Amino acid sequence: MKPSKLPNVADLLFPRTVDELFNQFWGDAKKSSCWVPSVDVRETDESFVITAELPGIEVSDVELTVTSEGLTLKGEKKKNTESEADTRRGHITERVYGEFSRSFSFPIPVTPDDVVAHARHGILTITVKKAAVEKTRRIEIKSE
Repeated sequence: MKPSKLPNVADLLFPRTVDELFNQFWGDAKKSSCWVPSVDVRETDESFVITAELPGIEVSDVELTVTSEGLTLKGEKKKNTESEADTRRGHITERVYGEFSRSFSFPIPVTPDDVVAHARHGILTITVKKAAVEKTRRIEIKSE
């Protein structure tokens, strides 16, 4: 394994191509999403910490997958069915609903088996531990 360089947070947050930029905001044209949760990505010496705002979303409506290279957060913000049964007319509708998906690539390998995720008051906090890095060792060459 080659030595890892310090990760660049910009690589985690900013798209690398124009297609990624458009997909980040509008999603795939065939499966467009109206809403994506806001996130913060922080790094400590031992892990990456991703905090996502998921107001009004049940934990059972969220799927989190992690590989050694990246993390994907998928889910759905469902429309309140009680308001649909209400026969009064709505004059303003600003809240958005629908499926969302956010993916993040890690600049160094992480340990998928060592991930902790917890939700409280509409905030999901995900802590992903960095994988142990193999250290380079100098070997003395003996001569005869």
